Amino acid sequence: MTAAGPAPTPPPDPASTSPAPATPPAPATPPGPATPPGPATPPGPATPSSSVPPSPAAPKGPGKGKAKGKPGGKSARTGQTAQARKAGAGAPAAREGKGPFDAIGLITVLVSVAAAVLLYMGWAYLDGYLRLFSLRPTDMGFGVHEYALYGVNLLSPGIAPWLAAVPLALAAVAHRARLAGFVPVRLLAAGRRLAARKAVRLVVDLRFAGAVLTTLALVLALVGVSAGGVSTYHVIVPLVFGPLLLTWPLPGRPYSRVAFATSAGIAILCLLWTGGLYAQERGGRNAEQVAATLAGRTQVAIYSAGTLALNAPGVTPEHFPTGAFRHRYTGLRLLLARGERYYLVPVITPAQWKAGDGRTFVLKENDDLRVELIPGTRQERPG
Repeated sequence: MTAAGPAPTPPPDPASTSPAPATPPAPATPPGPATPPGPATPPGPATPSSSVPPSPAAPKGPGKGKAKGKPGGKSARTGQTAQARKAGAGAPAAREGKGPFDAIGLITVLVSVAAAVLLYMGWAYLDGYLRLFSLRPTDMGFGVHEYALYGVNLLSPGIAPWLAAVPLALAAVAHRARLAGFVPVRLLAAGRRLAARKAVRLVVDLRFAGAVLTTLALVLALVGVSAGGVSTYHVIVPLVFGPLLLTWPLPGRPYSRVAFATSAGIAILCLLWTGGLYAQERGGRNAEQVAATLAGRTQVAIYSAGTLALNAPGVTPEHFPTGAFRHRYTGLRLLLARGERYYLVPVITPAQWKAGDGRTFVLKENDDLRVELIPGTRQERPG
């Protein structure tokens, strides 16, 4: 700093110049060139940067330029975030809008399945009812609505408790956390102690129970096919629940869903099978009751212009010498009447029908044949 002081002093007067030796201070001025550190003070040029944004902001300058110039910048990300927020805000509304339609679709599916089950059960009932009399419902021209009506007639009061128990069981499973508050504490503690036992945990395990039920169904089916004597219901019940429990879907395993869907299809087929068996058995029992009470059903008198081959027990022919209808046949009972066709059966016992001794006559009324319906004669009961 002291060397910089003499530099601005004016040069000495030549007249008063000191001897040459005194001049060395001028060469001493080389510190003046040393003052180039002053130019070296290029930090001086940096001082102008003091008027510019701070140096830390300098790196952000290029970054901002990139954000504006490229789609991957901050502004693009901000726009995408805003769009995502808008989409997320609209998603609940869309889901809420689809809610009623989803419910309508589910109701439609359930109604369609119920209608199909009723039709199938109606056909099965008629098949079981007419089989004793050597008839088939498909040969008699029954309509879809008639099958449905016969299926609805199968819903007797005895089925009502089961229909009420299913939704109650589903509601209990769905609200089991709330229902647990109504259970006594001691009972809950006893249940926890019981559930802690290894044997109970093994039995309660879904897949173990499913494996046991499926194996049981397989064994019963093999025994029933080979030796007989096994009720079909005993095979169907474990076959409905066993595969469902065995293939209960696991999270994160897509193949388990496929297996569970297959098991659900098997369960639905088994339920239809059960409904068909029930309807056929119900129809067979009603047919036996009808066969046992044929004497009290509507009698039929048949008038014809020519002779008829009505060879059956209890049929009495009569012949008239004059008139358009010279032959009369009585003793048959009316089983069914469909349009102009009458299905007539003789009065025999259910054992005779099962032995194949019975026969059903199908007559169509026309100009040469007239059918007359008469109230049936009731059998007298002893005592």
